[in-house]
Amino acid sequence: MQIFLRNLFYLFSVIYLLNACQQRVENESPPTKTIKSTDPNIMADFEIPYKLNKPNEKFKLPNKLTEISGIQYIEENVFACIQDEAGKIYIFNTKKDEIVEDYHFAKDGDYEDLEIIGNTVYVIRSDGRLYKIDDFPAEKMEVRHRDLPLSIKNDVEGLCYDPQRDQLLIACKAQAGIKEKVKKKKAVYSFSLQNKEFDLTPRFLIDIDELKEFADEKKLDFQPSGIAVHPLSGNIYIIASAGKLLVILNSSGKLLAVKELDEDELKQPEGITFDPDGNLYISNEGRGGKGNILYFKYKKLNE
Repeated sequence: MQIFLRNLFYLFSVIYLLNACQQRVENESPPTKTIKSTDPNIMADFEIPYKLNKPNEKFKLPNKLTEISGIQYIEENVFACIQDEAGKIYIFNTKKDEIVEDYHFAKDGDYEDLEIIGNTVYVIRSDGRLYKIDDFPAEKMEVRHRDLPLSIKNDVEGLCYDPQRDQLLIACKAQAGIKEKVKKKKAVYSFSLQNKEFDLTPRFLIDIDELKEFADEKKLDFQPSGIAVHPLSGNIYIIASAGKLLVILNSSGKLLAVKELDEDELKQPEGITFDPDGNLYISNEGRGGKGNILYFKYKKLNE
């Protein structure tokens, strides 16, 4: 009788553990494509520290930001936004649910992203024109621009600041090369803030065929629309609206992860930014409805 009871106890214990494991799997986000690496500085199995299919919060945007193309975290509940039609920087407060300020800096154009460093704002246009706005925010701001060697053939979409190298990173949606085509690659160029020089050699060249190895779709499309540097890890996060992918590189350009995005939540991801604690924010264009900003809480690895 004692043996029977002991075996019965073991049976119920196994059933309980199986149910618990199944429940845990159901609550977790879909598995992320991971990349094995022999580099000792990279985790053997890189885990994306966000549940990208389950945003923690959604913030609807007003009609003026339906065509939102870039965002920058300023402080809690406050974001600087830019849209691809007007030469204005909009300050949106998620708590007040409204645009609290807007600043005109240039005539209408196809503006794609922005970055704020101290009281200086940089804005990139799709044809490679880089704007520098000093004394921001103020009624009278000094606005200058510089035409980089990039062009509409490159179709610039992303801009961010890399504090480790004191340079701007510039992601191209279309052609990778400047004077000649580079097939099956996507480029991220750099602009040194110390030397005020644009590097004609891409900081990163992303191999499309390499991405295909870690995505379910054989005919993969990857056209970067936003870029940001993680404030804690220093890794480079690149989103693509066309292709619905998140690609993560380390600071040396090593591919860490490729994540296929949920099309229901991220219909047209165009902007990406982080707060100092590592929380992630992605903006979506409206696509026939309201644009929005999605908040994803940062989860520390190995927790």
